[in-house]
Amino acid sequence: MQFVRFNLKISFLFIGSFLFSESINAQKPGWQPPKAAFFSFNTTVTAVIKYDGELTASLEDTIAFFVGDQIRGISIPTKIGNDIRHYATVYSSLTSESIKIKVYHSFSNKVYEVNDSLAFIAQSPIGNYEKPYEVILFSSGDAPITIDTIDEKFTLQNIPFDTIDLKFYLNQPDADLVTWSVSPHPDYVMNIAGALLQITPRLGFIGSGIIEIKGTEQTINANYATQTIKLNVLKVPVQPGWDSIPGQGITKGSSFKSFSLSDFENKYQGE
Repeated sequence: MQFVRFNLKISFLFIGSFLFSESINAQKPGWQPPKAAFFSFNTTVTAVIKYDGELTASLEDTIAFFVGDQIRGISIPTKIGNDIRHYATVYSSLTSESIKIKVYHSFSNKVYEVNDSLAFIAQSPIGNYEKPYEVILFSSGDAPITIDTIDEKFTLQNIPFDTIDLKFYLNQPDADLVTWSVSPHPDYVMNIAGALLQITPRLGFIGSGIIEIKGTEQTINANYATQTIKLNVLKVPVQPGWDSIPGQGITKGSSFKSFSLSDFENKYQGE
């Protein structure tokens, strides 16, 4: 299984996602461009191809756009200075449509069949020279994972933290199984059930600490990512106590005398 990531970068929008694909050993396919007269609508695509993080520099690489087995567009790789851009016109008989993508990568001599779809919208260009649409290939056949920053957490003394669903922070382009682990810490008791992290401060502990979580794909490549979480345990505030508040009596039509409750609080701590 190979994986491809696409980033749509245009002046007013950024969309990033990994798209699953299969690679097939092949000679350069004999893809032929569609006949424009058969379609009512089109849009343009400006793209680049990255292979293991590096921009490809071959004019033999090709991006093709499909609906079913019907080709709707073929990229024309063009060298501009030291850069290569893939320019394509994609056609449709509808104003919007899901378009499949295949990529021929000449260095590996493979065709990458992308499972996810590109959203075609008539007359809405995708990418430009400065901010091209990115097609990212991984020779290992397994895209990396990352974990977003997790905000620091707070709780009170002897009270467990809210459960953290680690899947919420995971950026994973595929459906590979991920197992989670957490570094030990002397001041916290931790348990992971699936992707749910439960943390309880040890009895009587007040203070802060940092733990590290790790997500590992259960594949031959064992891709993994780590992230830290700062934990804060605060002292339980002292509940207010009250002195006796004298009663008041009034005649009908009169008002009770106002008073400040703080005058009768006997455990005030300035909060």
